[in-house]
Amino acid sequence: MKRTKSARARRVDPLPGLTLNFEIIGGALFVLAGLIAISLLRADAAGFFGQVANATMHSWFGDAAWLGVLALVVIGAIVFLEIHVPKIMAALAGCAAGAFLALAGLFGMANAGGAVGDAIAHGLSALFGIAGANIVLVFAVVACIVTPTGISLKRVFGSVSTSVAGAATGLADSTREALRRSRQARLEAAQQHAALAPATAFEPAEFAPAPPVEPAPFLKEDPGIEDSGAVDAVEPAIEAPQPLVELDIAAGVAPPAPPAKQPRATVRSEGGYRLPDFALFNPPEKRVQSEASAAMLLEETLASFGVAGKVTHIERGPSVTRYEITPGRGVKVSAIKSLSDNIQLVLAAQSVRIEAPIPGKAAVGIEVPNSAVSTVAIREILDHVPKGEGMLCFGLGKDITGRPIVADLTRMPHLLVAGATGAGKSVCLNVIIASLLATCTPDQVQMLLVDPKRVELAEYNGIPHLIADCITDPKLAAGALYELTKEMDARYERFAQAGVRKIEEFNQARPHERLPYIVVAIDELADLMLVAPTRVETSICRIAQLARATGIHLVIATQRPSVDVITGLIKANIPSRIAFAVSSQVDSRTILDMAGAERLLGRGDMLFLPIDAPKPLRVQGALVTGAEIERLCEFWREQGDPANRLAISPAELEDESGGPADELAYDAAQIIVERQMASVALLQAELKIGHPRAVRLMKILEQFRVVGPAEGTKPRKILAGDADMENLATILAPRNRAQTLL
Repeated sequence: MKRTKSARARRVDPLPGLTLNFEIIGGALFVLAGLIAISLLRADAAGFFGQVANATMHSWFGDAAWLGVLALVVIGAIVFLEIHVPKIMAALAGCAAGAFLALAGLFGMANAGGAVGDAIAHGLSALFGIAGANIVLVFAVVACIVTPTGISLKRVFGSVSTSVAGAATGLADSTREALRRSRQARLEAAQQHAALAPATAFEPAEFAPAPPVEPAPFLKEDPGIEDSGAVDAVEPAIEAPQPLVELDIAAGVAPPAPPAKQPRATVRSEGGYRLPDFALFNPPEKRVQSEASAAMLLEETLASFGVAGKVTHIERGPSVTRYEITPGRGVKVSAIKSLSDNIQLVLAAQSVRIEAPIPGKAAVGIEVPNSAVSTVAIREILDHVPKGEGMLCFGLGKDITGRPIVADLTRMPHLLVAGATGAGKSVCLNVIIASLLATCTPDQVQMLLVDPKRVELAEYNGIPHLIADCITDPKLAAGALYELTKEMDARYERFAQAGVRKIEEFNQARPHERLPYIVVAIDELADLMLVAPTRVETSICRIAQLARATGIHLVIATQRPSVDVITGLIKANIPSRIAFAVSSQVDSRTILDMAGAERLLGRGDMLFLPIDAPKPLRVQGALVTGAEIERLCEFWREQGDPANRLAISPAELEDESGGPADELAYDAAQIIVERQMASVALLQAELKIGHPRAVRLMKILEQFRVVGPAEGTKPRKILAGDADMENLATILAPRNRAQTLL
């Protein structure tokens, strides 16, 4: 027994056996290709192997012998790269060999393919004929090239046709420009000849009735000749059989010059405003999209987990590529959704989002980020933004298929934008504002901008679209929202007097009293909710509920997607939402009422949920730079203010209650912030009050966002800090006790 244990203790594990090294095999194929190439160049310098290889290659493949060397190099590269899926390696090598044999068959059609090429050519010629054999061989070459590379023939043909059409259009434009220049040159030469001809034609009186060209320009330019008797000599020319010249001379003016092409900026509205030319914005960058597809690897990964599926379509967008997979019979959608992390691992992707199923399609979409994100310029989207009366259309970006996404604010009718810091909210807000400025005049739409951060929207100051300069004080912003509710009520009274129901009908019934649309853009809602939570929430809810018919629309952005900022009332009244990248699924559910935003990539990657869509749409947001905004604002600053400018003067919010009903509210807040503990017993002990009053104080502090709501046995969260005490001193000032009798 002891010997057995000692023998087991002395047992040594065997050394691992030799493994197949693909790098060595690939290198050997490279060496073999090099030796064969040398033998084909100079057989006498390659020794016995060179002579045998030269004779064998020429006898087997004829003039296609060099293609055999190329096929060996391609197969060696495939093996050397050590593709880890054997089936894919075999498929790529087979495609390379198939392309070589098909090319050898094409050489064999000219009796120059050697034994192998001639045999393939004769066999296909006997089966399909000469023409059919050529077609089959060409198709085989194309198929063997397209299959491993993933090149889309539709895209190739489309790009070729687009290039040809562009070249034809450019040639036609250059031809028309050359013809126009030649006509202009002939016209200028005729005018110069007309200016010189009267000096000699007026001396003999008998030649005066038939001048070669009209003398009107000369007569108009030289008053000395008009005073002389030469005018009488020219008068018989009116009766000559030249109707066009007669008309110009009789009118006493020169023939009009050809009209010049007017730029887009000269388009004027009814109020006399000029719309900007899209040349103010930077042209889009050229994109180089990679055609490398992970479709086969994706199918292999799903098959390894027992999920049968086939990639039926691929959509490449600016930042994400979507693979549309049709599941096999009996495969559950939940089985594919549960494999998102495994697919992300296999594809080495930053993030993978699965849309199961795709709305309107019997397929599951797997969205994989591109290796290089393409920038979507705002100029690409503005070309697709419709313009018209009663429309507030703006561009957002491009979806996964590359289709421009345009939305109408009058149909939303309000928009909520939320996401983490740096995800692209402010850029999205600037794109919306720039789209409205590029398509709407100040007499059609007017804006009220609120930017507590003081850095994003202040550059729009001075343009005629603004009701007032950008508001940076949260107290003024709360007062401006309250003033808008008064404007809304006033508009409803005017609608009732006119017998109409909405702003479109009012503008049609009374065109001389046209009312502009009002767009309110708030860049940070959290600051407003901290200063005046009750009044801000009430004003936003009233505007969101009632202001659609009056033409007042809200665009609200916040970087704090929590329930104390985006309250239930605000969410219920703003159904259209945009979610940027967030840190957790809880934040995604707060914004969209569903998960998905936690898997976004950032840098403009968003989920857009309009009011009439069952599921959110993934969009790569457009980009507008600071220089483009400055050029756009300078264009509008050169024009005057509209005649129908609204008279809204924001003032600091004076809360009707003037603060809480208890004068100890600020003292209670100070105690809680200093102790970093919120409890009713603490307030009783420190303020020497009873339990009912301490409970009322805690409710007041919860209402003013000093402490969070009760969470059962857990302590309340403290939402305010030392930096907020100055604002709290104003907000929690005791109510004025002087009251009227009623």
